[in-house]
Amino acid sequence: MEDQLDEKLLATLSKVSRGDLGPIAAMMGGILAQEVIKASSGKYTPIRQWTFFDAREMLPEGTLDKSDFVEDGTRYDGQVAVFGKKFQEHLMNLRYFLVGSGAIGCEMLKNWACMGMGCGPKGHVTVTDNDIIEISNLNRQFLYRSWDVSHSKSETASKAVIGMNGAMKIKAFTTKVCPETEDVFDDNFWSSMDGVCNALDNIHARLYVDSKCVFFGKSLLESGTLGTKGNTQVMVPHVSQTYGETRDPEPKETAKCLLHSFPSNVEHCLQWSRELLFEGEFVVNPEEATSYLKNPKYLDEVTDDDRRKKLDILSNMLIKRQSSLKECAEWARDLFEEYYVRRPLQLVHTFPPDAKDSAGQPFWQGTRRPPKATPFDASNEMHCNFIVSSAFLRAYTTGIIASEFKPDDLSTKRKELIDAAAAYKVPEWKPKDDVKIVYDPEKEEEDKGHGGDVDEAWIADTISKLPKPADMAGVEMRPLDFEKDDDANFHIDFVYSAANLRAVAYEIPTVSRLQAKLIAGKIIPAIVTTTAAMAGLVCIELYKLAQGKTNLEQFKNSYANLAIPVFNMADAVPPASYKYKDKKFTTWDSVKINEGDMTVRQLVDLLKSKFDINPYTIGYPLKTGVKNIWMSFGDYQREESMLVSDLVKELLATEKMELHPLQRCVKLFITPDTDDDDDDFMDVSPDGGDEEQDQFPPLWFYFR
Repeated sequence: MEDQLDEKLLATLSKVSRGDLGPIAAMMGGILAQEVIKASSGKYTPIRQWTFFDAREMLPEGTLDKSDFVEDGTRYDGQVAVFGKKFQEHLMNLRYFLVGSGAIGCEMLKNWACMGMGCGPKGHVTVTDNDIIEISNLNRQFLYRSWDVSHSKSETASKAVIGMNGAMKIKAFTTKVCPETEDVFDDNFWSSMDGVCNALDNIHARLYVDSKCVFFGKSLLESGTLGTKGNTQVMVPHVSQTYGETRDPEPKETAKCLLHSFPSNVEHCLQWSRELLFEGEFVVNPEEATSYLKNPKYLDEVTDDDRRKKLDILSNMLIKRQSSLKECAEWARDLFEEYYVRRPLQLVHTFPPDAKDSAGQPFWQGTRRPPKATPFDASNEMHCNFIVSSAFLRAYTTGIIASEFKPDDLSTKRKELIDAAAAYKVPEWKPKDDVKIVYDPEKEEEDKGHGGDVDEAWIADTISKLPKPADMAGVEMRPLDFEKDDDANFHIDFVYSAANLRAVAYEIPTVSRLQAKLIAGKIIPAIVTTTAAMAGLVCIELYKLAQGKTNLEQFKNSYANLAIPVFNMADAVPPASYKYKDKKFTTWDSVKINEGDMTVRQLVDLLKSKFDINPYTIGYPLKTGVKNIWMSFGDYQREESMLVSDLVKELLATEKMELHPLQRCVKLFITPDTDDDDDDFMDVSPDGGDEEQDQFPPLWFYFR
């Protein structure tokens, strides 16, 4: 069969063949660099075939004017050769918002500087990141150098890209994008943007930015990496799916009972030492003590449910407060005894070797294993590391020493602390028969009464012994801010030793200090090859958006795994669409009512008169799902006379939440009252079939 020649495509390619695009170079460069690593290291599967890539849907459409593609000797000639001068001018005048300046953010800013984004008289790039540069960032966030450590990411990145292209107009914020900062990123800010690009590492932030883009009708470019894996997604207003429609799954949390008593792998041990032990002893406890010292009404505001727990903390931090580094070593020895001797012994006492679970099966089976008590040994390096790091952190958080960093005479101090811990006489352990230990992850809520009955006499005695805040003037409690990248602050030393001691007790293989740092520091494995490739693919989609393309098949979502290697590109998916009274709408559509606050009855009447909707229910979205604030049936006379904003506040209060002071509107879901046979609500999306949908576009109600 004779090959078919696409003369139109060939003519277009011949006209732009002199082109040189930075994003294509970044994408192909990332893939090729990974192949070089494979060749030199023997790690991962190399590409053993021809690899072909094209993005012809990115090319300009219509009749091309030759004069528009003439080179002028500028840095953008390679781009002009593909898209023309008029497009280059338009690209330079775009106003874009980049959320995040980490690994992908650095690559994106570099690409934008090469493309000329924000370099025109009307162009502007805004970047925000509330994070600071850490040592672990330097291997992949290439805009940063060692001397930039501890400085703002967004500000440093902005300076770096201006060095690449001095014409770029860029403004850096160090503000997190969230509901609490809507005074900074307000309606005018979002409305002024031509598009938004995410360079984030968490789902909640992505969803919030996505909701803003949907509300203001802005395109959103999304991407993410995990080691050699990467993906990109483009959200085109009213053309493709929103991020919220097909968001990534939430990371699964480890059951608390596994962390407290039944770890089965070293990750459990590290999570316990970082999130429970370190956070409790050196963050939460000093914070509570600080609150007591600064708030005269602290004890009056403590609820009965929290009283025992709070007083335990205050007793630990203030009544039993140490006065020297030596006493902190004794405190560290007691902490060692509590977690590596007493608790393992108590657990085995509560569940002896022949114990049965609630189903009558042997209790100790599968991944559940009994711990062994670990007596303190001054000759054991791991034991000593725990004592020394605990003592220094305790001394710093209680205000005994002024710096948490390792002193110059550490070897001398270390011996003194270990000797003090070894000489300390620990109280004799006695088993308790009334201790309740939850072992079923599905019944963790039942563990709230673990502390036993409230001892009013103990509470009164503890309160009487608490030092008055005035008597502790000048004493400063210092909660720690976990910093994984400073080897001189004892943070990783503590987490590493605490986790490995727990692993030994449960006969779990231990980890190296570096492994502990990676896991406990939640360092997402990211490599520069993948981030370069993904950022390049994102900018290819940006070219299409800048040209105003609206054909769904022209936009591509991609997934790649450079290790296997696998490269998948697919057409963007259309948004879910619905029809109501011959009017179609998608997830990009909403109804805005900006007539000030009003009662529910007034809102219902307005919906009937203005939109021909007879509401069946009015709901408000919470984390647990949409909850109704009003229904057309039942006794809702009180609610009908209340302001919508007051009803929302009342509903939020049931979940211990409140409206942000800067919030101007709320999102409501209206379910119209329809007959069973009414076909007004039909899901007409490609995947939805013809199932009836009692749904109306989300309603944004401005109450101020």
